[in-house]
Amino acid sequence: MSLDVTPLVDSSTKIIKSYSDDGFVINNEKISDNIIIYYDKLLNWSFTDNDDIYTSLVSAVLVVNNQSSDKIELLILGTGKTILHIPEAVKNQFRENNISLEIVDSGAACRTYNSLIAEGRKVAAAILKSNYSVE
Repeated sequence: MSLDVTPLVDSSTKIIKSYSDDGFVINNEKISDNIIIYYDKLLNWSFTDNDDIYTSLVSAVLVVNNQSSDKIELLILGTGKTILHIPEAVKNQFRENNISLEIVDSGAACRTYNSLIAEGRKVAAAILKSNYSVE
């Protein structure tokens, strides 16, 4: 089942139209990987194992932030169907870059990202597919 969560925004803004266990629809593009999304950027979030999740997350988000004239104020981290524990060192890396971190399940991350983007907020989201789980 795919849930439509599309707000009304400028057509150039990256919006999550729907999500499912199979991935995401961003604007009209189907993505089958985990994602990092900002209003004007979309990245596949790749990692080799559970230990690499946080390293790849910090690296990718800071690259997006450094390339943008509008700096990310809030990162919404969607962690699959359950909320994952995030190491304090990872949280500190975001704090040091003035990025607040909100950790929620992936469905809530999609809905929250769309709502805040529609309000014009400087928000990004890193979202694991809904069926992701830590082994």
